[in-house]
Order: sequence, then C-alpha cells, then structure tokens
Amino acid sequence: AWDLENGTEFRRWDHAALAIRFRNLQEFVTVGTTDVRICNLNTDPAEAFVCRIPNHTHPLGISPDGQFIVLTQPSPAASQSYSAFVFDIQAQTTTGLPPLPFAPRHVAFSPGGESLALCGNRSSDIALFEPAVTSSYRLLQGHEQTVSAIAYSADGRHLVSGCFDGTTQIWETLTWQSLGGFTAHSGQVSGLDGSPDGQWMVTASAGTEVNSAYLWSFPERLFRRTASSLKPTDSPAVDATPWNALWEALGSETAEQAYAALGILLS
Repeated sequence: AWDLENGTEFRRWDHAALAIRFRNLQEFVTVGTTDVRICNLNTDPAEAFVCRIPNHTHPLGISPDGQFIVLTQPSPAASQSYSAFVFDIQAQTTTGLPPLPFAPRHVAFSPGGESLALCGNRSSDIALFEPAVTSSYRLLQGHEQTVSAIAYSADGRHLVSGCFDGTTQIWETLTWQSLGGFTAHSGQVSGLDGSPDGQWMVTASAGTEVNSAYLWSFPERLFRRTASSLKPTDSPAVDATPWNALWEALGSETAEQAYAALGILLS
C-alpha cells in the first residue's frame, strides 16, 4: 500500500496477487493463484483473513463490495463451451454459471452488484446475468468484432462496451437496448472506466495502432468526445426503439421499474 501524497510505501503484504480491489476505506481483497485474502490497512499483514479458492482457476474480477469473485477455468482447446464461477468469500462457496459460448476474459459488476456482464475471446457478444448469480443469461449483440472491454456507469443506468475495431456501444440497463455506438479509437479498445461522479468515461487503446486515451463527457449526448479531433458527424445516433421501451416501462405495474424509467427520462 502506498501513500500517494508523498509516494512512499505505507505497508507491504508479501503474497502473490492476480486481482485486487478495495471493499471499503480500510480493507481490500486480493486473489492469488490458490487463495483469497482480506487485508486491513491498519493491522498486521499476518492477521489477514485467508481462504482457499478452487484449484486451477483464474480470477476475472471482484464485486464492488468485495464479497464475490468471478473465476474462470481453462477448457480444452476444441471445447465449444466454457466455465465461469462465482466464489462467495465469506461463505467460502462456489456457484457455477451456465456454460458460456466463449472463453471469458473480462467482467463488469454493476455498482450495486445486481448484474454481471462477461465478454471473452473471439466473441462479439456480451453475456449478461441478472441477478449476478443465476441459472441463465441473455446475450447482448451489437458489435461486429470481439468485445475487448466492458464497464458500467457510476449510477448503473448504462453498460459501455469496447471492441477490437475501436468502436463502442452504449446499453441502457432498464431495457438492455443499445442506445447507439461510435468510433472511439483507430485500434482496439483495451480498457474503459467511468468516474465515480458519473460525469466522465475514459477509454484507452494500446497495441500496434497509435496508443491513446480519451476522456468523454457522460451522459451528455451519450458520450461526446472532448478531443478537438472529433467531427460533429461522429456523435452517436440514437435509435427510437429504446425510448419506446422506456415509455412502456413508465406504465409498468412494478413501481421500481416505473421509477427507474422516469429517472432515465428526466436525466
């Protein structure tokens, strides 16, 4: 752990870690090749909570509350289905997700942990689980090439996905309709994330193309690129279908869905 104000080391934990995430202001979770640990900034590293994870698994991501870990397991080269698991740290139990049509590589939890999105190798689809641990999933389809990055907005109203061809798609999480897409980079979108206040999204590209990172305003015009190279015609076109779905949701018998739709229309 580092003190960012002066750039000095605050405390050291000597164990292998493949994934790491803060679960609150004092504790963070690390996942290694064989175990998961809950470490506290103010206690001796030897006092960290430790538990084993299933053998031969690899961590894809940790939930915002630090309670769950998504793990994947290697599949035979000729396999047409792939495995992923959700590990509950406190209960020390593993729940298998339904077989996926692609090898999962990236995961995104919604801010409240209600839904879970997965994308993977050589697939233009996104597997969506609601709630996060369930026996079935839906596929979001809108990209033409492999989906290489996914992230939720801070308020959970949108899921943003990036692709090998440099394009992005914006998904409205109430109806799971695409609100359109645009070209973010000339090469693969290698990463993206939203600011905690929900006002900005950053996208990055690295590889054989020009390395770049861009900051986008959000949700104003569903991401308007702030770089001077943006042409007015690059603004994403909004299809009427999602708004029709929102209008129908306003008349829903479920109060939660109706309020969610109202909030989106007023934002």
